Amino acid sequence: MSLHHVHTIVVTDPNDGSMCGILSDSALLSALLDADGGQRPLSEVADRDLNTISSSEPLAAAAELMRDRGIAHLVVRDAQSGKPTGMLSTLDVAGILAWGEA
Repeated sequence: MSLHHVHTIVVTDPNDGSMCGILSDSALLSALLDADGGQRPLSEVADRDLNTISSSEPLAAAAELMRDRGIAHLVVRDAQSGKPTGMLSTLDVAGILAWGEA
């Protein structure tokens, strides 16, 4: 996560590739510091409340959804396949608004 400067990733099931949840850097840190020494699978540490948006939706719709739900990240799903294609953060939106890029 640090190498790619991301704070949240999608956790997928290794068997079928389905989304299990999202994992934030702070949740990962908490899990590593838990009494079990970070021995739980990522699927147990991840937040299972998946907030998603279609890649066909406009940026304003994504920003509104994040504001209304009080969240900082949305999983972007491909409009045709429904598979995750990326993660959109409030910082990405701020970058687009400020500089025209994320």
